[in-house]
Amino acid sequence: MNRFLVTGLCAFVMFYHVVVCVAQDDTLLAEGDDVALTKSGPRTLSHWKLWHLNDGTYRVADLSVQNVSAIQEFRFDSKFMPVGFSKKAGPVGSPDSRFPTSTGFDISCDYKPKELTCETVSRDRAKTTQTVAAIPPYVVAGEFYDLDFIWFMTGVVHLASEGNASSGFVNIYGLTTTGNNPMKIALKPDKPVQIVSCGDESAMELGRTQRIKKYKIGTNGGRVLVGTDQGMISRINLVSNPNIGFAITNYKEYKPWGVPFGDIRNVAASNAISEQSEISGPVQVPSGLMSGLLIHKVQPEYPAAAKLNKIQGKVLLHAIINTEGKVVELSLISGPQELVSSAMEAVKQWQYRPYISHGQPMQADTQIAVNFKLPK
Repeated sequence: MNRFLVTGLCAFVMFYHVVVCVAQDDTLLAEGDDVALTKSGPRTLSHWKLWHLNDGTYRVADLSVQNVSAIQEFRFDSKFMPVGFSKKAGPVGSPDSRFPTSTGFDISCDYKPKELTCETVSRDRAKTTQTVAAIPPYVVAGEFYDLDFIWFMTGVVHLASEGNASSGFVNIYGLTTTGNNPMKIALKPDKPVQIVSCGDESAMELGRTQRIKKYKIGTNGGRVLVGTDQGMISRINLVSNPNIGFAITNYKEYKPWGVPFGDIRNVAASNAISEQSEISGPVQVPSGLMSGLLIHKVQPEYPAAAKLNKIQGKVLLHAIINTEGKVVELSLISGPQELVSSAMEAVKQWQYRPYISHGQPMQADTQIAVNFKLPK
């Protein structure tokens, strides 16, 4: 995940002037700046405005008009759960050196109950679409965010708090381009991120005293997230140095608003998840997502005969994991026969956190890879 979050901080460096049209009955709630907190001082990344739209959804849009490539939007439903992301990419002035042949394109991702769909459309209307089966709660991380990941993490924390997340885990799907052609996009699952509640306190935040919630990314996370009672992440700081990270500054609120965070592991479903039909039988879960739920791993013993004959390689197993996180079925997909028995004996002892869907633990149908490598 880190690669997507880090590359997402700086996308394109182009000049692009944007005009945003807002319907008359859309309500402007607030605006502010996103800044990077560095050793040399704060650096403004973007200026944004937050609207509550007439259809009940929220939109936060980057309205910067200097040194940015485009306008981008994070979209949230009425409970402030992320439902999509879009960006209109330049250039109007000098083209981005990474994409010398690009004349501009739009990216749009929609988070549906069972699938994630992302689409690019060039200025000459050429179109590409990628769709993958998605396991909620989930969000897409891409290489296209000019707003740093304050608003991205706002969505992640809401999903972890109220989106049926198992122990605060949110699934991540990476959106990337291939080569120097931004029209060629790819989607693939990345490691899930875990949000851990660190308590709440009364503190001065965004110019007023309010009840804030604190979170960490992972149980041993090196970053602290601060959530306001409006329902957004206002700061992300390093645990080792609170002066390094990201923050919202120059915050102005025009209308009272707020969709407060719930507690982590709250099983109240988001709108999108509640629309899903009931799932019977094991749920297919990508191996990368299941690995994030692994809490006890037994290392396999290297068979003496395999060592003697210098046999090494990967044993790939098909597994069914029950609602208690125990491995109940195993079968061989591929791998050296001399290593299979040892791999299975070890994996049978592995323990996972239960996979959660619709707020209920589900059986997981997945693949497990066990690697055997001889010392050099």
